[in-house]
Amino acid sequence: MTLTTAISEGFTYETRLLRGTQDPTETLTTGRGSCRDFAMLMIEAVRTLGLAARFVTGYLHVPGETAADFQGGGHTHAWCEVYLPGADGWSSIRPMALSATRI
Repeated sequence: MTLTTAISEGFTYETRLLRGTQDPTETLTTGRGSCRDFAMLMIEAVRTLGLAARFVTGYLHVPGETAADFQGGGHTHAWCEVYLPGADGWSSIRPMALSATRI
């Protein structure tokens, strides 16, 4: 099982309106969090493996022509980037998306 699979399948996503992120230990304890919380959990996990990781925020881009194509598009989102030496350098990791890059 990969870290991204463990997070996306083992935790419940919830929208949190509070600023910032919750402590990764709270995410582990409650089994719940937002994309920001899952990104921070992933960052802490890969840092314990000795890899550099950073927090990234932005907006979801959902290309398409119809309203159905834009579901979730334009909303804020958070993920992390992990530096993979000898590979591609910084790689975007989205721990809550099943189609995300896997580590």
